[in-house]
Amino acid sequence: MRIALLHGWGLDASLWQVVIPLMAGFDCRAVECGYFGAAQEAGAADLVVTHSLGTLRALAAPPPGCRGIVAINGFDCFAARADFPAGVPTRLLDRMLARLDSDAEATLNDFRTRCGAPHAPALADPHTLRADLRLLRDGDGRGLWRGPLALLSGDADPIVTPAHQAACFADRADAVRGSVPGGGHLLPLTAPAECADAIRALAARL
Repeated sequence: MRIALLHGWGLDASLWQVVIPLMAGFDCRAVECGYFGAAQEAGAADLVVTHSLGTLRALAAPPPGCRGIVAINGFDCFAARADFPAGVPTRLLDRMLARLDSDAEATLNDFRTRCGAPHAPALADPHTLRADLRLLRDGDGRGLWRGPLALLSGDADPIVTPAHQAACFADRADAVRGSVPGGGHLLPLTAPAECADAIRALAARL
């Protein structure tokens, strides 16, 4: 089975470096958005595994052949709006966008520190970083995916809080939901076994 793994904002494909070795028997491809090097397309995949912003990407444009999505620390809407008050206030994202223009590396590293990630490599493409931050602010993937769906979150995620998690995918009572006690926003690195279990469980249903 072909699996495409999509990382979140400000990160890279190394996010999946612990999960992939746990997925023996699967054809795994970790996709690069291009923040720190050359971008890569997902290509055809039977199952898409997403992290954070990668979920919005997959909801809007699933790779060819996609039959299921496993969203880790994911969401179908990030920014708050009139019919989605649990999201992140837009003013915070606007503030980050404004700061990206003056100091992209500091803005990025402040975010990564909040997530628990080390400082970033040198930026290769700040324009993509900015465009994807606008996607976080403006994107709305609610109702776009009707296929098999599994969600894995952390109950101590500082980026997507439990209240935000509960508001996401509200129309998907059939989604398989899991939570990692004490888990933060980088579950592929901090809870790789739980991530691998969620991926294998959904793959078995396809």
